[in-house]
Amino acid sequence: MRNKPNAATLAIAASVILATAPAGPGALAATDEISWNAQRRLSWDDFRGPVPRGRASADAAMTAASLRWSYAYTIERSGDVCVYEITKIETAATFDPAASWVEPDHRTADVLAHEQGHFDLTEVHKLMFDERSRGLLGTSGPCRGRNTRAIAKSVERDIAGTLGKIYDEIWSNHERVQADYDAETEHSMNSAAQKNWLEKIAAALRGQGWDALGFDDTPGLD
Repeated sequence: MRNKPNAATLAIAASVILATAPAGPGALAATDEISWNAQRRLSWDDFRGPVPRGRASADAAMTAASLRWSYAYTIERSGDVCVYEITKIETAATFDPAASWVEPDHRTADVLAHEQGHFDLTEVHKLMFDERSRGLLGTSGPCRGRNTRAIAKSVERDIAGTLGKIYDEIWSNHERVQADYDAETEHSMNSAAQKNWLEKIAAALRGQGWDALGFDDTPGLD
């Protein structure tokens, strides 16, 4: 009942769209992934991955969720002057059915609610990423390079570096919160703690963000 994206998922979490008008957030997910949607809750049919051998005894199910992001920019050149502008930033919290699994005899409503909580926490951090990155929209910087390809590489390096730093901070915080969620709820076995966490997560999704989760500090988000 932990949120544990596999290495392949993490490796491609920071996708890049090199266009002035990328598709909507849903396009950030692979075709077999599910983008978070308040009207589309998880069902046990979504957990299609094989139950791994040698798993910890506390693990009755696994939710594999990722935070994906992409960006778009424009470049303007006039003589020796070259300037880029960030025109769009897209994000999505996604669920990977192929990497998510459940023990057959643990397909209960309580366990499913716990797993939905993991996915919801990923969406909460997606909203944090949105808030942190929003100020970058419309910002500009100088282009570097002697040809179109070199210029594009320099721009992508600058933007991806800036957004990547925000992502790393958010994801580190995400991992900490997911671990706290499992520990305090005892993987859904502590019903009172589970109820309390789901109420806090719901408040965070309604716009109260990090404060709704009741932590005294926000590591990496100061």
